[in-house]
Amino acid sequence: MIERDKLIEHVRDDVGPYFQDKLRGYAGHPLVGEVRGYAMIGAIELLPPDRDKSKLKGALGAKAAAFARQEGVIVRGIRDMIAMSPPLIITRAQIDELFAGVDRMLAKMGG
Repeated sequence: MIERDKLIEHVRDDVGPYFQDKLRGYAGHPLVGEVRGYAMIGAIELLPPDRDKSKLKGALGAKAAAFARQEGVIVRGIRDMIAMSPPLIITRAQIDELFAGVDRMLAKMGG
């Protein structure tokens, strides 16, 4: 399947760079501290609305993941970040849907 469907090429040449471009778009968002990613793996560090990291208690990720589920997307909450690793067969349109859900999630969190 990987060879037949050319998944390596699909990720390397198309959806991987597209996913990373969309992910990097969150750098500078008021509720985002750091954005990290490679290929089809991404993480967004979340900050409280006042951006005071000393108030972090490791619960923003779980709260964000719950909001994301309400918006129809699945992310993993880890401490004060969310992680995403969509399937390699994802399309650009589905990546757009994923990040539209992340946008709505951030709006619910106060951003």
